[in-house]
Amino acid sequence: MEAEDVKAVTRAALSALQYMHSRGVLHRDIKPENILIKRVNSGLQAKIADFGLTCFVGPNERCTESVGTLCFAAPEVLSRLPYREAADLWSVGVTLYIMLHGTMPFAGKSDEETALSVLRRKLNFRGKSWTGVSSDAVAVLSALLVRHPRGRASGKEVLASDWLRVLHN
Repeated sequence: MEAEDVKAVTRAALSALQYMHSRGVLHRDIKPENILIKRVNSGLQAKIADFGLTCFVGPNERCTESVGTLCFAAPEVLSRLPYREAADLWSVGVTLYIMLHGTMPFAGKSDEETALSVLRRKLNFRGKSWTGVSSDAVAVLSALLVRHPRGRASGKEVLASDWLRVLHN
């Protein structure tokens, strides 16, 4: 996938989530299979799909159910800690990692190994396989894949990042 296409998909997913989150709706299963992509003119149009695991939260409420797809689930979801919007943003980060690198950031031979990978694996964005990825894209990944939800970037922050603001021709 071309860099501008990855940006378009990421921007669309974040914009949709920002709208949902502003209305107290958490998706809870963001992953590539739940982002529908259509080529329009010279770009892409992306939409979020599959709202079967959504939940509604009031201003002072949090979800506690451990739902979603294991390798895309945020650490707080796997740890069964109360969570909100930041869990969806972690999943966007995992999806973005896949689009940029072509591999899963967190995986294991079993569900237990995968969960431990999500909870403990330190990501390294150095090396030959990352040379074609811009430092601005890596900065966005690093901001989304922060284990503690309070330290994770918000959708608004990522949408305002240099990587998504800069348009190339």
